[in-house]
Amino acid sequence: MNEKQFEAFQLGLTRKLSLIQGPPGTGKSAVALNIVQRILEKTSCTILVVTFQKYNLDKFLMDCSALTEKIVRIGGYLGDSRLERFTLDNTVQDPRIHRIRRQCIAQYENLMNIFADKLKINDRNEDHSHDALMHILNEVQKTSLKGQELHQLHLYKECRGARIIGMTTTGIAKYSCLLKLIRPSVVIMEEAENSPECQVITALTEYTQQLIFVGEAKRIGFLKDLHFDIPCRNTSLFERLVENDINNILLNVQHRMHPNISDLVRETLYPDLIDGDNVKSYQPIRGISKNLFCVVLKGLSPNDDSLLEQFPVQNQEKLSKESFHEILFSCSLANYLRQQGYKAHEIVIFTTGSDNEVEALEAFLVLFPLLKDVRVKSMEKFQGQECRILIVSLATTDQNPNIESMSRDDRLCVLLTRAQEGLYIVGQLDLYVEMNETWRKVKENLESKGCIGPILSIKCEKHGCEILAAGVEDFLKFSQEGCPTGTLDKENPCIESN
Repeated sequence: MNEKQFEAFQLGLTRKLSLIQGPPGTGKSAVALNIVQRILEKTSCTILVVTFQKYNLDKFLMDCSALTEKIVRIGGYLGDSRLERFTLDNTVQDPRIHRIRRQCIAQYENLMNIFADKLKINDRNEDHSHDALMHILNEVQKTSLKGQELHQLHLYKECRGARIIGMTTTGIAKYSCLLKLIRPSVVIMEEAENSPECQVITALTEYTQQLIFVGEAKRIGFLKDLHFDIPCRNTSLFERLVENDINNILLNVQHRMHPNISDLVRETLYPDLIDGDNVKSYQPIRGISKNLFCVVLKGLSPNDDSLLEQFPVQNQEKLSKESFHEILFSCSLANYLRQQGYKAHEIVIFTTGSDNEVEALEAFLVLFPLLKDVRVKSMEKFQGQECRILIVSLATTDQNPNIESMSRDDRLCVLLTRAQEGLYIVGQLDLYVEMNETWRKVKENLESKGCIGPILSIKCEKHGCEILAAGVEDFLKFSQEGCPTGTLDKENPCIESN
């Protein structure tokens, strides 16, 4: 641990309420894991780990599995099969619980039948008592709650003896009664910037001794995208801790991004960000002259109609010709990187839009056999994750995209901090620059480095030839013919056959 990480480690162990914050890649989760290890070694406390996304829950619990086998994961959609042994089986074996559950189901069905009969009588006779209907509804609700509590009682039986309990924020709302039975002493909330105060309170019981927030202040605005119509404080507990500098440590040494990429973050969002030694030894991206570039395509291809026929996709009519070319360029670039030897899991195509943009990109991927296992992720679904090479598509299928929302600092922070070694942005930046001062700084930084323009410089790794890729046709030509030298050198082709 570096100095700041050790300070955060001490803070998390010695304060009842603490916050570990910092830019992506600074080791926030690593510090939290060290805290978990120390608590497991020195105490008998039960630890509740809460995350916003299932992926991050699975990742943290998988790391915890190196410390103890006494882990219980509560919730569905298992993203990592290795965690199956820790995930609760909802199958009830206890015959007593089976008997009571059957009684609850029978009572529930009987009450619903009575309610339906009363409703028919009420339709024929408007003078029928409204109170009778409400009484039955209340009984239905009580029976339903009894069934839910019975299920949670079964889960509690399976949880006894566990040292670490893992849930998402949805899970703690669903299983609040279970938490009161488990009585966790320590609550660690990962992605705490995404947790409104009502969810924080739900995670706490009268037996909670410590609450440790782990998160990133620059991404607080993501909550605005959830559109919860719930009255709440203007600022969350997380924000108040940050704004008033109470019990919080800001980590500032990042171990994820190549220095060229972290420069964008340093000069816009986190001026005190320091690069760790490991990121300074990253190798150049194979087949591309620069590891950071924004491709701003100018005009349409002269072979526009030919490309539309060559790459037919579903709902093509929903795409503008500009979006069609931007998406196709992004996919062609990913295909080119695969040809350079990068694995499918090392490349992610990232969209700033919604599920519609994800579907549009996935429709193009099927046209490239090498991209079968390449992931397409929206901004919301890729928070907290990282990849070796990130291709950002700014293309949109919406005729009136919400640029104001998409250009916010919290979303820009996610966009700039997912890539480890290579970051390539494809699309028009000017729309975002007009809406946000931080985007303007990003564009100026790219211009100062010569990392923005209508042409991406690619190169043949075998023969050293530079090729200027101004459109999809240039990638296609290289895939089919290779570079000028490779065309003549038949015994040493530019691209090895897979």
